[in-house]
Amino acid sequence: MRSLQGRDALHGGPLHQHYKERDLVFLTISVDYEGLEPVRKLIDKYHYHFPVLLDPKGKTLDLFEISKIPATVIIDKKGKMIGRVIGPGNWTHPDVFALIDQMLVVHHRNNAIFQRALG
Repeated sequence: MRSLQGRDALHGGPLHQHYKERDLVFLTISVDYEGLEPVRKLIDKYHYHFPVLLDPKGKTLDLFEISKIPATVIIDKKGKMIGRVIGPGNWTHPDVFALIDQMLVVHHRNNAIFQRALG
C-alpha cells in the first residue's frame, strides 16, 4: 500500500496544473498483493484523483523496467512513456519540475531524430 502514499500531489496539485496543457499522465503503479479493496480504501480515504494501475502480480514492473516501489510512470498524450520516477518524493519540489522538463526535452529530441530517420 505504501506505493500510493505521497502521490496526492500528482493530480489536482501544482504538478498536474503545470503539465496539464502537455497532456501528461502520471500513472502510479500499485503492486498490492491483497488486491483491489485495500487500494480502493486508501484512494477513498485520501480522496486521490490520479490513475492507479493495479498490478498485484507485478508484471508491469518488468514492462516499465521498475526495480522497486513506489514508482510513477510519466506517459505522453500519444501513450509513450517519457520517463519514470522510482521511490518516494516531494512532488511539489522545484527539482521535480526540472526533472520532468528534462525528460520532455530528451523525449522530444529522440522523437525528432526518429522522424528524420524515417525520412
